[in-house]
Amino acid sequence: MNSIEDYLSKVRFRLVGIGRENRGKIIDELRAHINDLLKSNEETDENTRKILADMGSPKDVAFRYKEVYGYSSVSKSLFILAGGFLSIFTIPALFLSVFLLPVLLIYVIYVSLSIGKNTGCITGVTGGVVRIIIPFLILYANSSEYTMAGNILSLSAFVFVSVFMVFAGYVPGYYKERYKEKIESVF
Repeated sequence: MNSIEDYLSKVRFRLVGIGRENRGKIIDELRAHINDLLKSNEETDENTRKILADMGSPKDVAFRYKEVYGYSSVSKSLFILAGGFLSIFTIPALFLSVFLLPVLLIYVIYVSLSIGKNTGCITGVTGGVVRIIIPFLILYANSSEYTMAGNILSLSAFVFVSVFMVFAGYVPGYYKERYKEKIESVF
């Protein structure tokens, strides 16, 4: 029985991001399912290990439940805020912008693929808006000391990258959903 609780605690740990009440429901559901399987078989350590192995690793079980339940609103908001915060450091006037812009784009794509296209799109919008608003706030405060772009080409590139983040947040998640639907329709 101790191995069951260890297994369930590992699953619970991997369910971070799902709402607390849904995590409790999932663990209760898994515990009931495991107990039902044990009642139909002889309750031995060997049978318990076999049942847990057949269910899959805690990581895989948690992943499947995240696909069903999705992330909580608080978790999604934290991902969006992190994207907005990271985008502050991608403003061209900062030295780190060259290195952190690819990191931000990868992060937005990651959010789109792991959480969903809507959250990815909102993360991209947040990042793009922050990238555009911060320089203009700086220009407004210190109009004589700060110039963001020397010419129209660099300003256009800056705006293009900022708008591109919206697409980077939406498109991968959209195609992941479409691909998943096609696979499910085949089986």
